[in-house]
Amino acid sequence: QADILIVVGTSLNVYPAAFLLQYAPQSAEIYVIDPNTPELGTYRHRAHHIQKNATIGVPELVDKLILTYQ
Repeated sequence: QADILIVVGTSLNVYPAAFLLQYAPQSAEIYVIDPNTPELGTYRHRAHHIQKNATIGVPELVDKLILTYQ
């Protein structure tokens, strides 16, 4: 169970990371942080891709989520 799934630093082409999005409930927000374009497949309409490296993308997402859920 999750409200938000955050995946960092993977193309989602390699297993077991390729299965991660399948475990997110339909209602969960999905964020993928990776400087390269990940293979989102059928999740491309649900997932938000942050095209930055982890050291920049994670703090930006945390700031956004804090403001959103205050």
